[in-house]
Amino acid sequence: MPIIGRLLVDYAEQEVDLLNCVQVARGYDMNSTLKSMFRVRGEMNRIKIADALGRVPYAALNLGAEFGILIDAFDYCRRIRTSMLTPTGMTPITVEPYATSRSKSLRTKMIPSMI
Repeated sequence: MPIIGRLLVDYAEQEVDLLNCVQVARGYDMNSTLKSMFRVRGEMNRIKIADALGRVPYAALNLGAEFGILIDAFDYCRRIRTSMLTPTGMTPITVEPYATSRSKSLRTKMIPSMI
């Protein structure tokens, strides 16, 4: 059960880890990767966008199969988290406000969701 608890608590960090994996493969293009992944709402949408952004660069590095395993594992974690998360006051953490801001500076601080 501690693993499930970590999935619930650390999911936002896992999304940022996925962001970092994709942006490194894209030549350290943090700004456009962040804005592409976090402009949309919903974890599944972000996973799909991360897959689309990272699939070709990782395949070019002969790591396409490993990246596919990462995406599948991330989706599995998402499904576990979604099935365990209840509306008992848990507030997800989001970086969406930074992805949709017009500011050219990249902020890395995470804020609580206002949802």
